[in-house]
Amino acid sequence: MPATGLTPEKYYSFEVGGRVEDGNVALQVTGYYTIVRDQIARFRTGNTVNGAPEVSKANIGDGWIAGFEIEGAWTLTDLGCPNTELYGFVDYVDGRIDQLNNAGTEIEDRLPKTPPPSGLVGLRWRHPQREFGAEVFARVAYHVNPSRYTQADRNNTQRIPPDGLPGYAAFGIRSWFEFDEHLTASIAIENITDADYRVMDSGLQEPGTNLIMTLQSRF
Repeated sequence: MPATGLTPEKYYSFEVGGRVEDGNVALQVTGYYTIVRDQIARFRTGNTVNGAPEVSKANIGDGWIAGFEIEGAWTLTDLGCPNTELYGFVDYVDGRIDQLNNAGTEIEDRLPKTPPPSGLVGLRWRHPQREFGAEVFARVAYHVNPSRYTQADRNNTQRIPPDGLPGYAAFGIRSWFEFDEHLTASIAIENITDADYRVMDSGLQEPGTNLIMTLQSRF
C-alpha cells in the first residue's frame, strides 16, 4: 500500500578514535554511536490482498546503532624477523530499532541484516632489498546464535539457516613483485581450503578455491 505521508529519516552520528605507533607496533581503535530517528520501515496493515498480507511503510524506526573497529600491525623485529609483520582487524556492530511485529505491536528489535563480528588476520613478509613480498591471511566471521536475529531474518530461511549463519575462516596466500614505481604484478590463491560459506544477507555462497593474477600499471 503506497505511503504518501513519509518524512525524511534522521541520523546523528558520533565517532571517536585514536591511533598509537610505538616502534614496531601500530594500533588504531574507532568507536561510533548513531541515534536513529524516524527510520522508514515496512509493516503489515492487517488487511489481505489476493490472499497475501498487505504491507505499507511508516516513520516508525527510532533507535540506535553502535560499534567499533580495531586495526593493528606488529613488526616482528624483537623476534629476529624485521621484515615480517603480523596484522589484522576486527569489527563489531549492534543496534536496536523500533519496529512493528506481525501482530501490529510496536517492539524494540535488533537491526535487520546485522553482520556478525568479523575480521582478518595475516602475516606479511617483505624482501629487505627488492620490492617483493608475500603474505598469508584468513578472513573470519563468528557464528551468531539465531536468538540474536530479528523475526524477519529468522523467517528468511533462504538466506539464513534455521540454526543461524555458520561462522567461517577462509584462508589465502598472496605474493607480489614491483618491477618499478609504475608496474606491479601479483598472484593470489583465495579460499585455499575450499570452505563453503556466505556473508550475512548474501543469497549466494562465496567462491571456492580460486586463483587471481593481477598486473597493475600506474601512470
